[in-house]
Amino acid sequence: MLTFKQIEALYWVVQLGSFASAAQRLNTTQSAITKRIQELESDFDVSIFDRSGHKATLTPKGQEIVELASELLTQRDVMLMKLKGHHTFSGILRLGITEITAMTWLPDLIAQLRILFPKLTVSPKTGMAAELQQNLLKGQLDMAFLHSEFKSPLLEQSPFDYVP
Repeated sequence: MLTFKQIEALYWVVQLGSFASAAQRLNTTQSAITKRIQELESDFDVSIFDRSGHKATLTPKGQEIVELASELLTQRDVMLMKLKGHHTFSGILRLGITEITAMTWLPDLIAQLRILFPKLTVSPKTGMAAELQQNLLKGQLDMAFLHSEFKSPLLEQSPFDYVP
């Protein structure tokens, strides 16, 4: 049987580049992540990772499965939002922003977030884009608005807007 724990494990191993990083992201152990991936491969008789080299790499079939996993997780999140509403987000959002963002549209963004997510507290950290990217990679920020040239295979990225 396919579980969301297996799907999440696969997705985060690929996104973060290691079983250990995925375990940390999912608040579990590396052995639990390994077991979830092995169960997935065993239950469906498919090789997701090629383990013949020094580092496990995705097989072509594995790449297809990861793309589907990403879509499934997105759909799950959409369904949860529809079931629970926007009030599901609570806690502190550690947000990295550049000075230009802080001076221009951050107040409007925070006002909108307060309306949509009243239980969410935004904690902005202003800095240079390279510093903010490093803070994201270290897990010191949850999200950051960066210039497009600061791309990293270790970070999930979505274009927000373009500044001429």
